[in-house]
Amino acid sequence: MTELTEIIVAEREDYWRVVVECLCDFYGMSREESDSVVAGERAAIKNHSEERLELYYHADPLSIANDLSRSSPIFPEKWSNRYLEIRDGTIPSSKQSPVCETVRMGIAG
Repeated sequence: MTELTEIIVAEREDYWRVVVECLCDFYGMSREESDSVVAGERAAIKNHSEERLELYYHADPLSIANDLSRSSPIFPEKWSNRYLEIRDGTIPSSKQSPVCETVRMGIAG
């Protein structure tokens, strides 16, 4: 695996971590349900062309979580800082969701 490929894989893993955290924190899904929904989406896009994947990963993870939740958009102003913490990986351990811990999935793509 080239260094660039390793970077892309790592960035995509982090992207899905954010999606899972958003599903748990903002849409009330359990960790198990969030993992399952995300695994299904990852499998669905696995064979997309690299160009199509590039476009997919330009969507904000919260937007993808919203689509996967099949719920009404939920983003009260009071949650904006929480989303930035999740996205940036700066969640103090005391603030991590009791429902959803950081996801570490081994599925690339």
